[in-house]
Amino acid sequence: MSTVMQRRIQGIESGVMQRRTQRMETDPITGLPGRGCFYELGRKELSFAQRFGIEIAVLLIQVDDFEHIIQSHGGPVAKQVLRKLAKYIEEAVSPEDTVTRLGTCCFAVVAESIGNVTIKQTATKIIDRVRHTRFVYNDDRLRFTVSIGIGAPAGQLVDKFEDVVELVGQRMLVASASGGNKIVF
Repeated sequence: MSTVMQRRIQGIESGVMQRRTQRMETDPITGLPGRGCFYELGRKELSFAQRFGIEIAVLLIQVDDFEHIIQSHGGPVAKQVLRKLAKYIEEAVSPEDTVTRLGTCCFAVVAESIGNVTIKQTATKIIDRVRHTRFVYNDDRLRFTVSIGIGAPAGQLVDKFEDVVELVGQRMLVASASGGNKIVF
């Protein structure tokens, strides 16, 4: 086989692998990037922020009592709730921010160059929008709430993005454990 042909085959194989990776990293329910994208981007954003002295913030957003939604209304309704929440989060953040789906009922945002007041306003906007919306799927009507943990590592000695996520995750769990529908900063 000629060298040109080998390069073409390698290029095709590389393109196929890249498309497979993109599909694996895209959540099939919400269409958002997945966990791997969140961590890869977060590491880069934290490094950039520390190098240039700018602020970033991380939000973790969890649907309160998601298991109850699944048990009471079924999987199709739960998926619709996730799609709506993903849309609401994307509408609340800036276009340059990244929204990802981390797990069953958990979303994450990496917000670039944003102050503490602005990030709290963004989180409040998400909470209020969800709380005041009645979701209808077929004849099922429901309301749900979310819990949000926020972390802005500016000025803190943080070595790894994973440490920021752990702290923010703890804050999200505190918000959820204290009745949900809360923001912990």
